[in-house]
Amino acid sequence: MKVTGIIAEYNPFHKGHMYHIEQARISTGCDYIIVAVSGDFVQLGEPAVFDKYTRAKSALLAGADLVLELPSLFATGSAQDFAACGAALFHRLEAVDFLCFGSELGDIKKLEAAAAFLCSEPPEFSYYLKAQLKNGLSYPAARAAAYKSCMQEAGSKKWDSSLLSSPNNILGIEYCKGLLRLNSHIKPVAVKRLGSYHSTDLETAKNSAVYSSASAVRSSMKQENTHWKSHIPQEILSLYEKAYPLYVDDFSLLLNLALLRVSRENPAALREIYSFSDELAARLLKSELSGGTFSQRIQQLKSKAYTYTRISRALLHLILGVNETDSLRLKEAGFAPYARILGFRKDSAPLLSKLKQASSIPLVTKISGCEKTLDPEAYYFLKQDMYASHIYQAVLADKYHIQPKNEFTQPIVIL
Repeated sequence: MKVTGIIAEYNPFHKGHMYHIEQARISTGCDYIIVAVSGDFVQLGEPAVFDKYTRAKSALLAGADLVLELPSLFATGSAQDFAACGAALFHRLEAVDFLCFGSELGDIKKLEAAAAFLCSEPPEFSYYLKAQLKNGLSYPAARAAAYKSCMQEAGSKKWDSSLLSSPNNILGIEYCKGLLRLNSHIKPVAVKRLGSYHSTDLETAKNSAVYSSASAVRSSMKQENTHWKSHIPQEILSLYEKAYPLYVDDFSLLLNLALLRVSRENPAALREIYSFSDELAARLLKSELSGGTFSQRIQQLKSKAYTYTRISRALLHLILGVNETDSLRLKEAGFAPYARILGFRKDSAPLLSKLKQASSIPLVTKISGCEKTLDPEAYYFLKQDMYASHIYQAVLADKYHIQPKNEFTQPIVIL
C-alpha cells in the first residue's frame, strides 16, 4: 500500500487543487491520499471562507480518501510552524510514503537543497540575516536576501531567485525542512503550479491548464458575483452554493472586545500572545480606542518590518487566546500529538485499518470520551481546536441566523 499526504487549506477548493490531487496520484503511484487540512482558521490569520466540515467534504468529493485536521494552533502559525506540524502529523502516522505539495518552481532538488542549507544555518547566513533585519526588512524578506547573498558567494547552481520570494516555494522548503529534522522516511514530491495562484483577480483565460488563486475566488465570492463558480470543480459547486461564507471582517467585534479586555485587565499579557512582539503589542495598545474593522486594524499596524499576514495572525491569536507558552508546549508534544479525522471515503477502509495498526499517535473520530483516551497534553490542544471552531460557529450563526455546529456532537463526513 502506497500512501501520499497533502497539506492544504482548500480555502476554498478550486480546479487547481483538483489538478494537484490528480498529479499527486500520477507522480507517486499511490493507492490512497490523505489530506491534512486547516480547521476553521487558516495560515493567513483569517477565518476559512467555509467551515472545516464543508471543506473536508469538498476534498473527499475531489478524490481524497481521508481528511485530517491540522491542530489549530499551528494551522494559524508561521510557514515554518505550519509546515513542521503537517510534516510531523504524517510522520507520526507511520504509514505515509510521500508528501506532495505544489510550488511555483516545481524543482524538488532545488527545494531540498535550500531546505538542507536553511536547516544548518551556517555562520555567514546568520550574519547576513541579522544585517538585513537591522536594515528594517521583515523576517521573510531578510531571510530571502541573506540566502541570496550566500548562494551567490558560493556560486551555487541549485539556487533560484524565486525560492524564498514565492509563497509556495517557501512552504515547500519548510515541508522539506520538517521532514529533514524528523529524519523521516517520507519522500517529498513537488508539483509545479500552473496559473496566477496569488492574483486577486480571476483568470479570464479559457485555457484549461490555467488556474486562478483561492484568494481571487474568495474575492469574487465576497463581491457576490458568479464569476467564481466556473473555477470550482463541478463535483463541488453545489456544495459551495449551499454553504455560508465568512470573511475576516466578520470577526471585527470579537477582535475589538479582546483588545479592550486585555488592555483593561493585563496589558502586559498582550506580549505573550503567539505571534506578537513587544513592538507590535505596544503599537496595538496605543491604537486600542481607534476602532475599525479587523482589516483596518491590520493596515494601521502594517509596516516594512511587519507583513500583513504576520499582523493578521497575531490579531487572530489574540481572539483565540493562544500564547507563546502554548506554542512551545505543542512543539514539545511533537507538533501533532493526535490525528483528528474530519472525514473519509467508505472504500478507504484498508487505509484506516493500516493507520490504526501503525500510527504512533491516537486517531480521534469523535470528541466525546477523548479526555479518557488522550493524554492530558494532547487533550489540552484538542480542546483548543474545539474552542476555535466554536468561536467560528458562533460568528457564523450570528451572521446567518442558523444553528451552530457543536464539536461534541458533529459527526465526521463519510462518503
